[in-house]
Amino acid sequence: MGIKESIYQRLNTTKKLCFEPTFNIAGFSSGYSGEGAKTIIPSEATVKMDMRLVNNQDPDEIFERFKAHVSKFAPDITVTKIGAMSPSRTSANYQIVETVREATERSFERKTFIQPSLGGSLPNHVWTNILGVPSVIVPYANADEANHSPNENLVVDNFYKGILCTCEVMKAASQMTKDELLQKRTTLA
Repeated sequence: MGIKESIYQRLNTTKKLCFEPTFNIAGFSSGYSGEGAKTIIPSEATVKMDMRLVNNQDPDEIFERFKAHVSKFAPDITVTKIGAMSPSRTSANYQIVETVREATERSFERKTFIQPSLGGSLPNHVWTNILGVPSVIVPYANADEANHSPNENLVVDNFYKGILCTCEVMKAASQMTKDELLQKRTTLA
């Protein structure tokens, strides 16, 4: 694979991670899993899954569509919704995004960048869709943090700089008027 193809593949993967919905099978159980061997044909199976939605997708509508799709091919399957959160996105054009970026650079003493979207299970829609204000997330973890895995970790220095960063963001935001916080910029830094 050449450099051009490699760059395209990375950009395509980044686009998928940042801007497209996901469907994840979190767990699957069936049959006998105890000690020793047992020759059985399982009578049931259970799968737990989650979907990460993107802006303008309605969790209830997506669930009903998924349930109808499963029913079409396997009408005896029961699909149960455990929970849902609406997707959310804040435009990088808000002045507050630049204010947060600057505060992050001061705190971590290195150049920061804006990632346009981040997958997660957070109720950000409360801020963006209900209250109508921007929501900006600043992850403080190191790149090799192994988020949500058995070896999840955080560099202690990042923890302390994260506290400083939160204080810096609050200080900077407190010095802005509501209009300045909600102001959109015409160019990005």
